[in-house]
Amino acid sequence: MGTRRQDFKNGQRAGRKHEKIGPLLAVSALAVSASHNNCLYGQEITRLTKTLTEIKDKNGGKVESSAVVPIDDKSILIAHDKRPQLLAFDTEGTALAATSKFDFPIVCEAMAKDTAGNFYVISSRGTLIRFRFGVGFSVVAPLTTTVKVSNGEIEGLAIQESDSRRFLVVGFRDESSDVIRVHRADITNLKEGQVLTPDKYFRFDARKTQAISWHLSSIEYVKEWKGFIVITATEIQGTDTFYGNRLWFVSETEINKQSVDVTDGFRHVSDLSKSCVFETEMKAEGLAVKSSNSNGAITVYIVYDNDSRGTGKLEVAELTNVKRP
Repeated sequence: MGTRRQDFKNGQRAGRKHEKIGPLLAVSALAVSASHNNCLYGQEITRLTKTLTEIKDKNGGKVESSAVVPIDDKSILIAHDKRPQLLAFDTEGTALAATSKFDFPIVCEAMAKDTAGNFYVISSRGTLIRFRFGVGFSVVAPLTTTVKVSNGEIEGLAIQESDSRRFLVVGFRDESSDVIRVHRADITNLKEGQVLTPDKYFRFDARKTQAISWHLSSIEYVKEWKGFIVITATEIQGTDTFYGNRLWFVSETEINKQSVDVTDGFRHVSDLSKSCVFETEMKAEGLAVKSSNSNGAITVYIVYDNDSRGTGKLEVAELTNVKRP
């Protein structure tokens, strides 16, 4: 969502900046991979791109993406960033010709899926729709509720589950601060028309490494790592200007260790892991877990958007995390 900026901090482009790591100078993301800004050294989360594909609908039209979620092992659902549509693709980003588009009453900002097979889509202002897919990708059992939004806009959505409870985890966009704040609501017994008021859950400081602050753009619960992956981006709304994206991991163990801060009601997490800055020409809009690997890594889908070009891309990447459980 924007054009590339050349005036990075200290007058250097992010892809060519060198950082000192131990006795060695780390090569930059550009040196590791000129195509995809992969970073292998000096960060706790590493990202290795497997594929990066431009997303087009079945008629060849460009798709600006806002969120992604797996349907099954062979197909995924991608939300259009500008239209009230969900589109089905195979896992390589090719539109499914027979069942490629679903019209919805909202423009979807974020999506999630629970272990029971329910899908959740939400607008930036809090209209939440839960549904399932029937035979032939027919939408069945839709249920509409509202997530109360007091300030900002919703950008991220995740489902967190235990043996007996299910939570809706919501991330809000806030460009006024370097602090990332996440809320959650119990949806174990979700009902039609219900108004959810999420409780304050956790926060962390995402200190900026560029001219503007990070803001949350996506959140996903990772069962295998027992915590949350958060994507932050640096887009300035309305200006098509940004400086890249970063992945963070916040473990449930660290969240639960913290006492609620009486000043703001959140649990403040400081022990977390992060990735290098990546993809400086696109905003990472959504992330979903595809599979877990035997070495502790996970394979994920990441969807990107670039407003000025009217394009979206789908990345399949492998993530490793030195701080996973």
